[in-house]
Amino acid sequence: HPERYSFIVLHHHILSTHSAWLDQHNLRNAHELAYILAPFANVKGIMYGHIHQEVDDVWHGYKVMATPSTCVQFKPEHNVFTLDTLQPGWREIELHADGTIKTQVKRIQKATFLPNMQDDGY
Repeated sequence: HPERYSFIVLHHHILSTHSAWLDQHNLRNAHELAYILAPFANVKGIMYGHIHQEVDDVWHGYKVMATPSTCVQFKPEHNVFTLDTLQPGWREIELHADGTIKTQVKRIQKATFLPNMQDDGY
C-alpha cells in the first residue's frame, strides 16, 4: 500500500557473508529485488535469516538486517562450514508509524548452549 511503510522479510540473504559455503545459498536474483523495490519509497527495511548471524548494513539505501538463529550460530567469514560459540539469539524489531525501525539483537544469557563444534554440516 503506497501510503503505508513496508518492511520486507526474506529467508535467503541478499548480502555476501564472505563465506563461500553460505554464499552459494544466497538470493540469486538480489539485483532484481533492488530493481523491483526502487520505485517504492515506502520500503524502510529488509530482514533475512538463513545465515545464523547478526548483520546490520545498508543496501541500495535500505536498512538491511539479518537475525541470529535461536539454535546454532555460523561463524562469520569462514569458507567452510564452521560453528560459532555465540549463544542462540533473536532480533527484536519495533516498526513505528513514522517509518522508523528500532531493532536489537538479544541472546540467551542464563544458560550455556554448547553446539558440537566437530559438526561438519548442518
